[in-house]
Formats: sequence, structure tokens, C-alpha cells
Amino acid sequence: MATGLRPARLLTFNAAAMRDRGENFSSAASMAKVFASEMANKVAYRALQIHGGYGYIKDFPVERYYRDARS
Repeated sequence: MATGLRPARLLTFNAAAMRDRGENFSSAASMAKVFASEMANKVAYRALQIHGGYGYIKDFPVERYYRDARS
């Protein structure tokens, strides 16, 4: 899961750096948003699977992360 999150962070940092330099960053920001959103869904789903049935119980934060990633 960490292997998928690192590129999402780097894409986001790259888009922010482009903005700070005054470059056109809209396509970089769009790519970062799409990739980070997809990775958030995948990571939240995998975390839910790791927790099994407990992942659906509101006592664990994984349930909230999964709902937030889906929306």
C-alpha cells in the first residue's frame, strides 16, 4: 500500500512545485488528483480486507477511511 501512496505524494508535490515556479500546472494537478484518488480507494479497500469483518464496524477507523475514499 505504501508503494502506491509514494507516487501519489510525489505527483502532488510536483504539481505544487510547478505552481510555485509559475508554470502551467493544470495537467500535472489533474493527473495527481486522479492517481491519488484511485490509490486512496485501493488502499482503503485493502485495509478493509485486512481487517476482515471488523473493518465494517464503526469502532475501527478503517470503516471511515473507506467511506471517505469512496466519496
